Amino acid sequence: MRARLVEATLDCLATNGYARLTISSIVERAGVSRGAPLHHFQSKQALIEAAADHLFRRVSRKVSSAYEDAVGAEDPVSAFLTRLWRDIFTAPEGAMLAELNHASRHEPDLQSIMSSLWTRIYRIASRVSARYVRTRQGTVPPERIALLTQWLMRGMAQDFHLGAPDALFERYLEHWRALLDSALPRQAARKT
Repeated sequence: MRARLVEATLDCLATNGYARLTISSIVERAGVSRGAPLHHFQSKQALIEAAADHLFRRVSRKVSSAYEDAVGAEDPVSAFLTRLWRDIFTAPEGAMLAELNHASRHEPDLQSIMSSLWTRIYRIASRVSARYVRTRQGTVPPERIALLTQWLMRGMAQDFHLGAPDALFERYLEHWRALLDSALPRQAARKT
């Protein structure tokens, strides 16, 4: 029941946005009784926190999968960036993250949740980057590359719904990859 409520919360976020996220819409989407959320969560905020935590785990799995798959690619950095863009930032998870992020500007409790969520995602990306990405002496460290890439994609995702062709965004990701080439050795990804 908890899992159904959490999934319904995330689905409502992706389709209706945070501003229209109500217990009624969650209950309807989950197909449960009106009292179910209060039986399993102390408050709407507790349900949102559980949903954000579940979203973090889902995004973390996708980040790890993208890295693992990119390791054997001819151009691992490009393969990784493309997967992140397609599997997270333009997927329902991207909409969920964007809704929660935007709403956190005016909701202190949600701001704390999102700060924690992005910090956790950043730490995973930093660990993975440190494992797979080598940089030249005197260039940007891998963890900063991970953070800059995350910020770039989050910003691009904010405009994605405005109707520009997908190819435009992917071309800009290729420009970013080309900029990274100046900081990364030829074989950017490696297993240790």
